[in-house]
Amino acid sequence: MTAERATGLLDAYLAERNREKAELLLGELVVSHVEPMVSQIVSYRLRRHNSQHHNHIEDVASEAVVAFLLHTAELYDERVRPVGDLDAFVATLAARACNDYFRRAHPAFHSLRNKLRYLFEHYPDLARWRDLDSGMWLCGLAVWQIPGKRGRTAVADADRVAEINTTMLNLHPADQIADIFSRLKAPVAFNDFAVLMARLWNVKDGTLDAMEERDIADSNCPVDVSLAQKQWLAALWKYIGELTRNQRAALLLNLRCPDGSCGASLLVSTGIATIRQIAQATGIADVEFRDVWQKLPLSDLEIADLLSLTRQQVINLRKYSRTKLSRQLQQ
Repeated sequence: MTAERATGLLDAYLAERNREKAELLLGELVVSHVEPMVSQIVSYRLRRHNSQHHNHIEDVASEAVVAFLLHTAELYDERVRPVGDLDAFVATLAARACNDYFRRAHPAFHSLRNKLRYLFEHYPDLARWRDLDSGMWLCGLAVWQIPGKRGRTAVADADRVAEINTTMLNLHPADQIADIFSRLKAPVAFNDFAVLMARLWNVKDGTLDAMEERDIADSNCPVDVSLAQKQWLAALWKYIGELTRNQRAALLLNLRCPDGSCGASLLVSTGIATIRQIAQATGIADVEFRDVWQKLPLSDLEIADLLSLTRQQVINLRKYSRTKLSRQLQQ
């Protein structure tokens, strides 16, 4: 079934008032399009790894299809389409099901990643940050966070430090990490570093292989952000670009998620914008923005100081921007 035909079936399902007829349309969509697509994605992801995962392909695919049915049921009640791209929506659900499966299958590796994140966030000599261009998480010594100062070390080079394992046994984990980076002399992608440390610290989850380790590591993007939300964020970012420089800065530097966390980082983690693009939108130079990024969201007084404005001017700029964006997003 073509993507156009599948989208047409979804539209027809959402528009059909008769529940019985609607279920028939949804059934055709699932059997002819959703299930084959999910099966292909899940089969590819799980067959790349050890044969122990092959028997779980059907169960994982079923989880993704059930997630699709639950979501479309909610959409039917609200008469709202999930996204403009149905195939991308289905692919995200399939990937999410695979990621959840790998987390369940290899809890020790995810525990290791959480431990590493804690160490990078709580020890001043270490740091974990996003690359300005790619948005990729890097890690290394805190003094390496200056943009353009050092290139990224390939994981193949990082593997060369494996022989130092026995020399680090008596060191604190943070000191072990600092010692490794003193030998590497450059940052490493956080996903690759987690793979390396799993080997050095002898973290084993069954017969986890190298390719599988990276697949699991790469699954830590915010899968709780739905494609519908991503579409909304993409529209928000587009309209933010139409504001003046001060309006963009007043909004982005104070942007918060409902839980109070940094809203700008959500734009990066979902792939909507890079840190460098956000820096350009605020009109702040890359080197200066590196320090600013670590402190987001900023208070009104901090923003006022950066923009050479009064606190009230910052409040007014943000209020106007929010009003304008709200109008545009509702159109």
